[in-house]
Amino acid sequence: MELTKYSVKLEEVANQKFAGNKSKIIETLNRKNITNILHFTHATNLISILTEGLKSIHDLKKEQIPHVVTDLQRFDEIYQGICCSMASPNIWMLNNKTGLDIKNYAILEISENTLLLFNI
Repeated sequence: MELTKYSVKLEEVANQKFAGNKSKIIETLNRKNITNILHFTHATNLISILTEGLKSIHDLKKEQIPHVVTDLQRFDEIYQGICCSMASPNIWMLNNKTGLDIKNYAILEISENTLLLFNI
C-alpha cells in the first residue's frame, strides 16, 4: 500500500503545526474540551495493541503484524494515521460498514494526555 500525496502532505502540515509543541497540543485539547479519545477495533486486534501499541495500517503492514482491518474502504486514504473519535464512538462507522459484526468489536478509551507522551 502506497501513501497518497494528499496523506503525505497532511502529515507534513500536522507535523509543522504540532511537532515538538506540547503547549499547542494542550491548548487545542483545552479549547475543544477534549477529555478522551476513542478508537474501535476488532477484538482479535487487542493482543497486538497491548503488545505492540496502537499502530496505523501502514505500520502494521510494514512491520508484518497480523491484524483485522476495520475500515476496508478507507476513503480518506490516510494509511499512516489512526482513526479516532473525540468524546463518543463513531456510531456512523459502526452502523454503516458492511460485514461488521458489532459483538466482535472493542471500543478503546484513551486519555487525551496520551498525545503528550510522544514526540509528534
